[in-house]
Amino acid sequence: MGVDVFIHPEYPPLLEPRDAPDYLAGLREREYGAYLRDLERRVGESELAVLVQGRFAGPLCAMDAFAYRFASEDLPDHETGFVARADTQGLARLLDEHRDREWRLHGLWARLCVTHFAIQAFGYLAYGEMWDFEGRGSPGDGGQAPCGEAHAFMDRVARHERLGDFRRSRMRIGIALESSPQWIALPEGSPSSPRAKPYGDVTYQLIDERSRIRYPGPLRGGKACAPPAGIIYREESPLLLAVLRAQSG
Repeated sequence: MGVDVFIHPEYPPLLEPRDAPDYLAGLREREYGAYLRDLERRVGESELAVLVQGRFAGPLCAMDAFAYRFASEDLPDHETGFVARADTQGLARLLDEHRDREWRLHGLWARLCVTHFAIQAFGYLAYGEMWDFEGRGSPGDGGQAPCGEAHAFMDRVARHERLGDFRRSRMRIGIALESSPQWIALPEGSPSSPRAKPYGDVTYQLIDERSRIRYPGPLRGGKACAPPAGIIYREESPLLLAVLRAQSG
């Protein structure tokens, strides 16, 4: 039995009117709608569904199919995919009970909240520690980690990323949205490319042949549906293949 974790799965502001061409608004609506339908089907099929609830909730979050519900740890100006401290004991029990299962992570955005959850779970399974955003210290420190502690946390993540350890974990992205065209379409040789690292960045290491990542915007040159030839990445790029799989249904 696998575990399906749904991290901030709904984001209604994506469909709010913005200063954008009509085709882009239509693209957002189509891709977001397809993403929600895929998620709803996955929740219904899952043997063990877990919800990490953010600020926005809709019909999907109201489904009674979730065996566990956790709140996310949010900052004043944005959400994270880390489970809130009040719920980390419950998450630890869940991880201990199902550490040998595959964990499919769904939600938005792929490189942010979905990846945050994977990092937190990895830290617990590898070290028995519930990693927090930016390596925050204990609750009594006002939520602000000492500089050295935050750096130590980031150094650990970077070391495991460099060694490809997230690729060897049981965490994988399932159905997700991604918001950054720059992250999807950076040239292969760019030093900022996720693939400039030996095994790619953390998010890349969480992608496999079953990952489906939707991007509610034009991939390149203002085109609503860019074909493979219109994307900078080579075809073997795992992220590109995940995006194309989602586009092709």
